[in-house]
Amino acid sequence: MIYVLSGKETYSLRKKKEQILKRGGSSSENIISYDGSASSFQLSDALSACATVSLFDDHRTIIVDDPAFLMAGGAKGASGKKKGKQKGGTAELLEQYCKDPSPDSDLILYCNGWEPDHRLKEYTILQDAAKAHVCTIVAFSMPAPWELPDLVDRKLRERGYVLSREAREELLVRINGSASMLYLSLDKFDLYGKKNLDLTDIRHLVSPNPEADIWKLGDAFISGNMEGTFRSLQDILNNGTMNEQGMLPILAVRIRQLYEVTAMDECGIPEDVIGRTLNRKRPDKDLLAARGHGSTYFLSLLKELADLDQGIKQGKLDAAQGLNAFLLEHLVHG
Repeated sequence: MIYVLSGKETYSLRKKKEQILKRGGSSSENIISYDGSASSFQLSDALSACATVSLFDDHRTIIVDDPAFLMAGGAKGASGKKKGKQKGGTAELLEQYCKDPSPDSDLILYCNGWEPDHRLKEYTILQDAAKAHVCTIVAFSMPAPWELPDLVDRKLRERGYVLSREAREELLVRINGSASMLYLSLDKFDLYGKKNLDLTDIRHLVSPNPEADIWKLGDAFISGNMEGTFRSLQDILNNGTMNEQGMLPILAVRIRQLYEVTAMDECGIPEDVIGRTLNRKRPDKDLLAARGHGSTYFLSLLKELADLDQGIKQGKLDAAQGLNAFLLEHLVHG
């Protein structure tokens, strides 16, 4: 059987590969991996390995990690180096193998964290092979942001976990939209042994997410919540994942979103058009968070952050003092 495994949801992707390996029953000597992104990789080598009769047992598994011939611009490997010419061409080789795959081998094309380019001839050949039942194509996509809370609640129920409101909110922040992080967290919960989890448990079990923590800081800052702003700042520093200078560009991203939303709103553009243009599900919430400030206010914040960043890089400003002064100035007078 030929398998095409792909997607950004890497936890389920890895579990699916493990499931295939377990079901195939190949011994370690008969599991052969190739780096499909390497400039030296030849598909003909992997297909020859599939056709080779094993002397140890009846089943062999060939894994091609990150097959560049399924990537957009697949003539280059992941390193960016030009790949060597494939003997006979990958499409022709793949088509020939799909017509007569080895019954004693599994071929796994493993696209770790990415999707194949569906426009490629090679992918069309694999789709046709799937219709002929000699290929299985499985893609694990990330849930949409608005789908994740329901997924979290469902998976918690399935495993019998009860979280306090604060614990659930903290879990959502720390997994930061990643279903893979959710599943890894659930595995940790299983080892922990408690079914009722509070905020302290989540902070102990789930790794902090620096960008999500800064997002919390940004939302607290924009809403004028001084206590929440400096509590988030202290949490980030206590976690040791990022210093003050590293926070600046991520904080700027949140402020830039408000600038873009308010600028479009000032031009009279409807909220549904703003949402589609900026890929914002609830631009009305961004406008509410802006607290009546116009786009020029957020543009001035971005300039101040840029000047602060330059001053720190040039050694003229202290990062901690500069960030604290910036936050205080606008929390008190903004």
